[in-house]
Amino acid sequence: MQDISVRRPLPQLRRQIQIEPEVIVPKPVINKRSRAYICSLTQLTISIMGFAIGLAAYTTTDNIRAGSFWPHIAMGLATILFIVGLSSYPKGKAWLIGGLVLNALGLIMAFIGGIVDGVEAGHVATTDFNQCAYALQGGTTFCQQTQLISSCKLTIKADTCFCCYVHRKQKCEKTVSLATQSSEYQGVKSCGEIEGRFQSLLWASMILCIINFMIGIASMILISYYKSSLQSVVPDEQNRNNNNGNTLDDQSQLPNYYPDTPISIIKPPDYEEVIAESQSRRNSSTNDGEGINPRQSCSSCHGSNPINLMPPVHSDPPPAYTP
Repeated sequence: MQDISVRRPLPQLRRQIQIEPEVIVPKPVINKRSRAYICSLTQLTISIMGFAIGLAAYTTTDNIRAGSFWPHIAMGLATILFIVGLSSYPKGKAWLIGGLVLNALGLIMAFIGGIVDGVEAGHVATTDFNQCAYALQGGTTFCQQTQLISSCKLTIKADTCFCCYVHRKQKCEKTVSLATQSSEYQGVKSCGEIEGRFQSLLWASMILCIINFMIGIASMILISYYKSSLQSVVPDEQNRNNNNGNTLDDQSQLPNYYPDTPISIIKPPDYEEVIAESQSRRNSSTNDGEGINPRQSCSSCHGSNPINLMPPVHSDPPPAYTP
């Protein structure tokens, strides 16, 4: 008996096939991403340095809180969001937007902090510390230049560097503002600490605020440029979900691996029907004396899909069908 070949679809085609949108990243987008990475890492380094120097200047004295460390906190966090967004490609768009907002706030703070540190550093630079004195213990002192000028009463605390000539310029009034020069510096070890260390820290903090301000602007430009180019490469989440909804779970959508036959599971003929048809044809040929064509098709066994039958010449039944 001739082997009956049954064409069946592949088993894996019965499973649900998921269509994923293919994302092709052009080389210019990769270059933009690399430049944004470098600028973000540079901004993070400057933010760490500015935070350390600004905090050191802020804690030098007890009464003058100059030293802008707070802008670098916002800009450092914005840089971390940038790095996370660039690393989470292509799903880091929300991180990039959050970093842009936080970085914009840090730019405003860095601009203000640079002005504050620069003005206070200028006040310290114009102070003549040779005319100042250092008090180990707190108390009251009288600042008087000549006998013709009435003295000014000045109450000071311990570990304070005070300048009487500055106090007289302020008409014997203690004023703490950015526009006026300070007459005393509390909580220091000597007047030389203000003239040297404190002044240097203020200038360094001002410079780092300016540098971080400029790098922050460059980072925002590069990140925005990268994000705008990313929209033309990566499909939106809504389009992605719509594409994911197009699944090939219907048998009619399966690819046709057999062009000659419709996409359906072709069932083989029943084994009992094949034997019965073979016996009936053999009996009819014996009674009528007419031979049969061994390749005559059995149209009643399989409906519209005829099966070629080759009855064996011996009387034994054909072997069992094995799909």
